Amino acid sequence: MVVEKHTDTEVLEACSKTYSILCSEEYTIMNRVDIGRSQLIDELADRFNHSVEELLQAVRALWR
Repeated sequence: MVVEKHTDTEVLEACSKTYSILCSEEYTIMNRVDIGRSQLIDELADRFNHSVEELLQAVRALWR
């Protein structure tokens, strides 16, 4: 995935614009792109939640 390998703002903005265009009802691929976007959001949310949990555990360990 591009978002896993790149952090450059320009690259991520280009990806965002591409997603936006491909999600347009003008394109038959719209449904597949929408599913991919939902999966990406779910995966990123899971990673974020996991990272927050690890951080909280590390903070708790410091206070013991």
